[in-house]
Amino acid sequence: MNQKKKGLIILAFAAGFIYSGLLTFPEVSPTSQKFSIVTIDITYNIHKTKEPTDNYYTIERLNGNYYSNGEWINPQLVYALAESFTDFYESKKYERLSTTKKEPSLIAEITLENKNSIILKSGSRIHCFMPWNIEYNGKLYVQYSGKIPSALLQILIELDREKWYP
Repeated sequence: MNQKKKGLIILAFAAGFIYSGLLTFPEVSPTSQKFSIVTIDITYNIHKTKEPTDNYYTIERLNGNYYSNGEWINPQLVYALAESFTDFYESKKYERLSTTKKEPSLIAEITLENKNSIILKSGSRIHCFMPWNIEYNGKLYVQYSGKIPSALLQILIELDREKWYP
């Protein structure tokens, strides 16, 4: 892939993140969800310093509300994440944009009400968390649309506004 194409792809992903940060999610009803989320465990690192540190968050549904470390989380953000589970393409292996050791990564393990889990993984050297690799029901999928990172970015902003916004 030539440099111009790489630059355009990076620019498109960056524009998507900027755009998603400026918008709010539409109202999504929990009854319209295909996937009812009970917990979300998020682990990520960005390698902004010489000593990368992993960051951990857990979101749990308690009595119909979502909380992380005792703090209320807007349920619309969790519903929007569930609604982002579209445009999956079956894959035989994880898609990778890089194989460097200092790449950022984000893993979200989601437990559904039906006890199934969805594992979302991403790693890239270009700080865009693309593409998204999904494990669900023993199969591997990939999503290139950017819906998952847009939804997760809103959740990360809610969990740690100082680190993620602006």
